[in-house]
Amino acid sequence: MKDETINKIKTSYYDKKILDKIILQTYNKETEDYREFAILDNNKVAFRNLTFKNKKYLIKTIFNKNFPFTFFNNLSNCYLSVARINKLPNFPFKRVERKKETAKFHIHKYIENVRGYDFYIDIDIDNLEDIKYLIDELNRIKEFIVLYQLKAQIVFSGSRGFKILIKNDLMKYEYIIKLIHILKEKLNLNYVDNRGSFIINKLMKCNFTIAFKPYNKFGYKLPYDYSKYDTSVRYVLPLKEYNIDFFMRRILKDNCFKIFDYPNIKLEQEFKQEKYTDWFLNKNLSDEEGKENLNNMLKDFDINLKEV
Repeated sequence: MKDETINKIKTSYYDKKILDKIILQTYNKETEDYREFAILDNNKVAFRNLTFKNKKYLIKTIFNKNFPFTFFNNLSNCYLSVARINKLPNFPFKRVERKKETAKFHIHKYIENVRGYDFYIDIDIDNLEDIKYLIDELNRIKEFIVLYQLKAQIVFSGSRGFKILIKNDLMKYEYIIKLIHILKEKLNLNYVDNRGSFIINKLMKCNFTIAFKPYNKFGYKLPYDYSKYDTSVRYVLPLKEYNIDFFMRRILKDNCFKIFDYPNIKLEQEFKQEKYTDWFLNKNLSDEEGKENLNNMLKDFDINLKEV
């Protein structure tokens, strides 16, 4: 990737509007819970266990030249925990010390800080030959969300698929596992990412961040060798009620995900102006109405939360 592209992303993309959108996802003022913020580069080197509720710490984390993790040099992606958690301890920034302390924390104390989960599932493909079937699957999920009037996000992951997040009361980990299995059967879902859908400290890409990943000219995922290949740079973007069908048609027409490639100034100007509520399907529902509709759906599936 050209240096000027990275500099442009750093200096003009991650502006106040985008940083505000990230903060809205990491901290909930009403419930005073957090999502763990993590950065992971394309060599699978992770810097995890960050919680914050203001831009000062976020900027320090991503842009500070003294920060031990070279965010842009490593072409790093931003993630959030699916779990909603209490504020985590302030671990040391020095990598060796941090790795030692956080590893011990995840084994013994992470679950104690989990307040619960939103329902989450992700679907993706390994090659573009399956793109039509992926979109068919996404459409079934969308119709299911509309049918039950669930308050949900459908988000392009920045890579080769989509994540679905349904707002609810805080779910138990075991409850999500059961519900995923039921939806896979009921909706005939074949592209659920089984590698990470069921782990306690599951991460998901942070909405409105930039995702870096190497691809060849056909759009297939490549080994991590930047000297030989160009790198696709894509938005991690929530789809809205009025444009989700457009995006699905465009993906099928292009037979790839280039509609989400950075830069797309028109697209960027639009989503930078969006309100938090615009990120959800059935956005006019109150949170309470969304939870009630979710409970009605669970009753239809004979799922009793108290039994899980």
